[in-house]
Amino acid sequence: LVVQPGGALEALEALNEQGVIRGIGQAESSHDIHRRAIETVRFYAIHTYNDYHPIRTTALAGGLLQLAEANDVGVLNGSPLAHGLLIGEEPARLVREGRIRPPERDLDAARRLYRWCRENDVPMVAVILQFCIRQPLVHCTLSGAKTPEELDANLRGATLELPEGIWEELEALNLTAGQAQEERTWFPVD
Repeated sequence: LVVQPGGALEALEALNEQGVIRGIGQAESSHDIHRRAIETVRFYAIHTYNDYHPIRTTALAGGLLQLAEANDVGVLNGSPLAHGLLIGEEPARLVREGRIRPPERDLDAARRLYRWCRENDVPMVAVILQFCIRQPLVHCTLSGAKTPEELDANLRGATLELPEGIWEELEALNLTAGQAQEERTWFPVD
């Protein structure tokens, strides 16, 4: 994170002081840049990508969420559906069709989660969104809905009553095993 004197951040701070805007946030995939932004005490919120959902919890494991909390910085959790990997369709098919290209570790975890959701007759979107919503260090999870239908499906998933014991069963799947704390996020195929 490079903050130039007289640059955009200072202009945003001036607008904030005037009441034109009510806060300044920073969106980035690098945890290192997020940490530096938090430590400047000039940002109100950070926006992470593909860092907190059942198969990838690097924002928590690497201490980013805890650092934000300690510095009173809000956290927006972006791409909880892992750029489409966790939408509830068979993950290997999504890869074969060229729609996504995740790391093998994420693909394996997504396959196991997909099978578990099908075996337990639980919508994957409900599991993903509610997993994210349950994390008190995340202040907002952005579902990434592109259409009104996707938004409706996400709202249904976020509010669906899930079976007792689901979180213990999900934890037993050990979907984040072997995950590096600083593992970089990945982006979908263009």
